[in-house]
Amino acid sequence: MDMMDTGLASNSFELVASTHVLEHVSDDMAAMRESLRLVGSEGVVHVCVPTPTHTWTTKDWGFPDPKIAEHYRDYGADFPQRIVKQIAGLSSVSVAGYDVVTGSSDLVYFFSLSEYTLEKMGRLWQSKALATTRLY
Repeated sequence: MDMMDTGLASNSFELVASTHVLEHVSDDMAAMRESLRLVGSEGVVHVCVPTPTHTWTTKDWGFPDPKIAEHYRDYGADFPQRIVKQIAGLSSVSVAGYDVVTGSSDLVYFFSLSEYTLEKMGRLWQSKALATTRLY
């Protein structure tokens, strides 16, 4: 399925999960917009990207690099702000997590057009003593 144009109906899902996929997509913003279209105004897009906290800024070279598992880009700490700034009305929450594949601690991101939905999720995580950060 093409993440940039799924062909699925708008508002079809409450949650779209993308784990280590966006770095393989030629236009990550188109993929995010499509994911948000699928979840509508109240749903959530869950995103994990490889080690965004290891570098400060995202490097996008515009082609799939065979030396780096066909990645189009290497996300940096600016990842959530980069997304939020380019999509009007979008908010994000991040939660500290552990990646069992890479063995590293990292951040898990949740994006939504509904601040109310993200606030409910954030309160739940905080009640479980999970480190949560709200991003605009």
